[in-house]
Amino acid sequence: MLGAVRHGGFIPWDDDMDIYVPHRDFQRFQEVCLEQLPEWLCLQNKQTDPQSYVVGGGLVKIRDKNSIVVESNDTFKVNYQKGIYIDIFECVNSAKIPDRIYHYLMRRVSCACWFYCEPRLLNIWNIGRYCLYPFSLAVHYPILRLLMCLGKKKYCGLTPNRYDTGYQRAEETIYPCKEIEFEGYKFMGPNDPDQYLKRC
Repeated sequence: MLGAVRHGGFIPWDDDMDIYVPHRDFQRFQEVCLEQLPEWLCLQNKQTDPQSYVVGGGLVKIRDKNSIVVESNDTFKVNYQKGIYIDIFECVNSAKIPDRIYHYLMRRVSCACWFYCEPRLLNIWNIGRYCLYPFSLAVHYPILRLLMCLGKKKYCGLTPNRYDTGYQRAEETIYPCKEIEFEGYKFMGPNDPDQYLKRC
């Protein structure tokens, strides 16, 4: 979004675009992808490419099958599609959680999730993390989910099946979506890019 507003396209040192799909449309979006994507593209999720979840952290991606990109957490010990991709995030409605509490919980859950997505060296620090991080996934994540459900859901939260960091955003910042130019093409973006970016 910063690239779209400031550069009209990619930030020179960035290399990808993230797409958010509302919860109510997310499953249908994947079904349509399976039916209508051209031959050279594929939908990558837990069902279509189970091995990708070794490193994917729960992401849904659309991959270009005629390319390859190797990132630091990729491995060739298991077989999964490694083409250039776009990340697809499911966005859920959420009650407002005070920022300090939200980030305290999200930080712990995110660190725990990503720790298990990559191979780790066997040392005293990682042994400690193996012992402590299940607590974050078993306790902090359910607390976060519960708080997201308490009260009126006037904010856009993160995905219900992915642990990650980020900010909650007021619905009026996102909806109704407006067109914004990115690399010469028009895409749907947030209603108020300025507030969206200030929140980030």
